[in-house]
Amino acid sequence: MKNLTFYLLSVFILLLAACGNNEEPSTEEATATKGEDNSEITELEEENEELRRQLEEQDEEDGDGEATEETEAGSDDNGTGSSDTAEGTESEDNQDDHTEGNRSDLVFDINSPEVRSQLIGTRGGNPENNFEQNAITLGMSQTEVEEMYGPYDVALESPYGVAPAVYGNLSILYSEGAPFGEGDDLSSPNINPDTNIVMEVHFFANVNEEELINALGEPDEIYNIVDGSKTYHYQGTGEDGRYFNTNADTSLMADGEVIGIIKRNIEDEDPNAENKQSNASAEGLYFEKFAHTEGFPVTITNEKDNVDDYYIYDTLTNFTNDYIYSLVAYFNDESDSVIDYVNGSALNKIESNKNSGNFSDHKNYNTKMISIVQTDIDQYQVTLDRTYSHVTSGGQQTAQVTYTVLDTSEGLQVIDFN
Repeated sequence: MKNLTFYLLSVFILLLAACGNNEEPSTEEATATKGEDNSEITELEEENEELRRQLEEQDEEDGDGEATEETEAGSDDNGTGSSDTAEGTESEDNQDDHTEGNRSDLVFDINSPEVRSQLIGTRGGNPENNFEQNAITLGMSQTEVEEMYGPYDVALESPYGVAPAVYGNLSILYSEGAPFGEGDDLSSPNINPDTNIVMEVHFFANVNEEELINALGEPDEIYNIVDGSKTYHYQGTGEDGRYFNTNADTSLMADGEVIGIIKRNIEDEDPNAENKQSNASAEGLYFEKFAHTEGFPVTITNEKDNVDDYYIYDTLTNFTNDYIYSLVAYFNDESDSVIDYVNGSALNKIESNKNSGNFSDHKNYNTKMISIVQTDIDQYQVTLDRTYSHVTSGGQQTAQVTYTVLDTSEGLQVIDFN
């Protein structure tokens, strides 16, 4: 448009000049005519300059108008320009990437030094014995967790009457003892996710036995539970002199059994140190006249013909029953006598369970002894079925529990359970 206008102006000026040269006037006329022509040309140039300035201003206005028309032409029915639509698509793509990125924050490799340091030894991790990371942390609500990372993968069955929720490689124990959900698994639709708070965070390995051993090494003990599950036990003293005790439990998933939750407890000193014997002698122990001194593990029988075994079996049966009834009283704020029965990891666990409030209104209905195995000169694995209920159990539940009982010169103590 602009170029065409300048072209017409140029043609107009040339025509005027041509008209002035059609006749050949006298010298005086030529002189006068030349002056007049110069004056007219000057005026035309000034007018041309003014027209060009006006055309440039008009061209700028037309350019803005065309841009506006292009934007409006590219708008959708909601009045959003094509540029906005493209930005919206990019934003949605970024949002999808962000969600996927968040979910990837829940993936942890058991073979990495960072993960291994929180499972074996005493250097990594935190004093609360939770798996330390920046994705799901203590105090978050289930609503906050799942707004960031989506719904849980599975709710796990536990012998403690609670159902941890698994997100990637994290096992989360909520304050209600189970996650909010439709109730077709171990979740409950009656839980308020806004007030269902993260109380414990542990590593969920989701590996097989070979992968566990490749990552953490050979376990110190493997406990075979009667229901077919296993616990892989690691223990030792770290470089700082503190004692660690790690249990890796098997879990039944949709694709079969895997090694799931791995928990480590750290204590200032080995609770067994004072009672470990430098030789194969039970001297000074509670069962000093009855305990086996070699061939571990040894299954303790309840046959009366085997006097030594029968005494151990009967004593441990009565001891664990007394412990359970004192535990019920402890959870119901009736007595603290259970403290006389426990030490080490077991003490930390029952204190944590009581403080959570999930085990109040506790009742024990029945206990059935399954097996007793002597695993060392001063240690026994006591496995039993226990029927119980509490405020978050949803009625009576039966679970199989294995207690690690330590034989000391002052009596018996439960030092761990799983």
